[in-house]
Amino acid sequence: MAKHVPNRMCVACREMKPKSSLVRVVSHEGALSIDEKGKAHGRGAYVCKDKDCVDKAFNEHRFEKNFKRGILPEERERLWLALSEIIEAESSSIANVTPEVKTVITADGKEQTIRVIRKGGRK
Repeated sequence: MAKHVPNRMCVACREMKPKSSLVRVVSHEGALSIDEKGKAHGRGAYVCKDKDCVDKAFNEHRFEKNFKRGILPEERERLWLALSEIIEAESSSIANVTPEVKTVITADGKEQTIRVIRKGGRK
């Protein structure tokens, strides 16, 4: 039986996506923060790990609407920088995947070329 994967909606693109592919922003006791583990107390809003979605969330005041409160300019800047770092880290980990070509002998004795993908650029 397949394990249940929780889905959440991005506040910007309004698409349902797996919780693990989104970033949770939390409003707790008047402060906004990034919830990296998904367990922090407070009201949460999810946004895709994508620059376009983050831009849309800020430009269309989606976090303000979700949390039903205004966001101070310095708080907005701090949140923007934190989300930008997460997006940068995500894109660099994807770019760090390098394919490797190997020749293997199959069970029936034929040679076959396959591509092996490893994370971290190892050879």
